[in-house]
Amino acid sequence: MIYQGNGLRFIATLILAALGAAAISAPAAHVSNVSFADGTLKIQLTAPSRFTTTRWSSARRFCVDVDASGIDLQLRQLSVYSGKLRTVRWSQWKPESVRVVLDLTSRDMPTVISSQPTDVIEVRLEPSAVRTAVAPALTSAASIDQQTPTPPEARAQIGDIVVDQDDEGRPSRVTVHTSAPVAVRDTWSGNHLTLELPDAAESPERILPVNDPVVLRVRTGGDRGHAVFVLDAAQRFTYKLQQLEDGKGFSLDLLLSTPAEPTPPPAESPLTGDGLRGKLVVLDPGHGGKDNGTHSQWVVEKEANLDIARRLKAVLESSGARVVMTRSDDTFIPLPDRPALAMKLNANAFVSIHCNYAASMAGGTEAFYRRNDGESRRLATCLYDAHRAQTGLGGRRVKPDSGAPDGGLAVLKHNATPCALIEIAFVNNPTEGRKLADASWRQSVAEGLGKGLERFMEGRD
Repeated sequence: MIYQGNGLRFIATLILAALGAAAISAPAAHVSNVSFADGTLKIQLTAPSRFTTTRWSSARRFCVDVDASGIDLQLRQLSVYSGKLRTVRWSQWKPESVRVVLDLTSRDMPTVISSQPTDVIEVRLEPSAVRTAVAPALTSAASIDQQTPTPPEARAQIGDIVVDQDDEGRPSRVTVHTSAPVAVRDTWSGNHLTLELPDAAESPERILPVNDPVVLRVRTGGDRGHAVFVLDAAQRFTYKLQQLEDGKGFSLDLLLSTPAEPTPPPAESPLTGDGLRGKLVVLDPGHGGKDNGTHSQWVVEKEANLDIARRLKAVLESSGARVVMTRSDDTFIPLPDRPALAMKLNANAFVSIHCNYAASMAGGTEAFYRRNDGESRRLATCLYDAHRAQTGLGGRRVKPDSGAPDGGLAVLKHNATPCALIEIAFVNNPTEGRKLADASWRQSVAEGLGKGLERFMEGRD
């Protein structure tokens, strides 16, 4: 009996130990911030965690899979376009893992310089003599510190950047400190508030997400030999700019509840009566210029996108709509500027036109909408149904933008306009590729999309 009692106690001990080990191993960390500065990407976590990396030189892509069960950021992408790094994007690809993807400009792979486990994963992309430290998160305030002292004989340098928050956790003031007095010129370009510092030297590029629905991030850089400081926003807002008392820097009081340039509501309700007449539609032909999109032996995507958009523009205007295109020729337009145009114009709808490609044989059309937005979903559904009815093409469903191959489509996720992206057909499908190369079929596509927009404007599903 004594032996059996000891055995039971031993088994119970093993069970408790196993349960304790399971609790310890469960991933509790969240990704709290993702930032890029001076050639180094930092992935900051709420607790030490482990990670793995995957290198795809052929795709110019580098992945970091972090043992983390959540993401504490509203943003899902940083557009860097600096040196070897083009964009950084992240998503909760498994319940217990966050994937951070680095889209690179070359096949040269970055280097991870963090040991495991860690609460800050550093990925080095290019060497530099200057190192910049980025604040791990924004609580009551956040700062970016320039660690290398500025020589006395040099021009003014951007130093600390502090973002203060109000009681509701929203950014209320941005303070930028400089090593010497500077003048400041502020201008809006789309939804980007740019502050030029003509007396300051170009600053190493630093990017910090602000995690706010209006003010998305702050960044520094250079333009024609002088420093610039930029706030990227989802919409324009009112602010008060003033220099600091000693002249070494400036502050911005952010009045986020008041739009900077209020636009009067449209004369007609955007969703009832009269179909398209008087409605404003922004058409976005995907890709352009240096960005060809995908291609096949039958068609180049950027060319098909533009041709369909031009034809759709004519269809809509013949029905009394007003149409603005993000590009009307073979020009590259940065992704953030496309939704910014629609929001600035207070458009009734934003439609991004693309073509699809798959490594395996695939076909049909699909449409994406901004997640958690009923009007965007209805717009995507109207376009999808009308396009299929007009052309007889197969369907691949209407999906939220998080269901796209890269997740969180840039022209949708920060777009306050009812918005949708439609993939017309697959360029490398022999049947669909030949159709895309046919001008008469592209005209049919434009007419179908026009019917979808009319249905949307009339408030029908």
